[in-house]
Amino acid sequence: MNQERMIAEGKLAVLRHDLHEAELSATAARDLTRERLNPWEPDIVDGCDTATSLLELKRLHELREKIISLRAQIEKLEEALGL
Repeated sequence: MNQERMIAEGKLAVLRHDLHEAELSATAARDLTRERLNPWEPDIVDGCDTATSLLELKRLHELREKIISLRAQIEKLEEALGL
């Protein structure tokens, strides 16, 4: 039982680390998306890189899904460990 708890705690630590990395990546992707869609540009055709922004937005969506999944896994492990 003690060994199972240690394994679960190790998994929890890895999930928390992965969640932190995904949150940092999502913040960067969000900022890059906003930067490419320059709100101060008078004409979206002239100054906005919508193709790059779309790629970043897709990446942000994938990261969001990963974050949701990681949070759910962390919650399950915390419940199993009684945290």
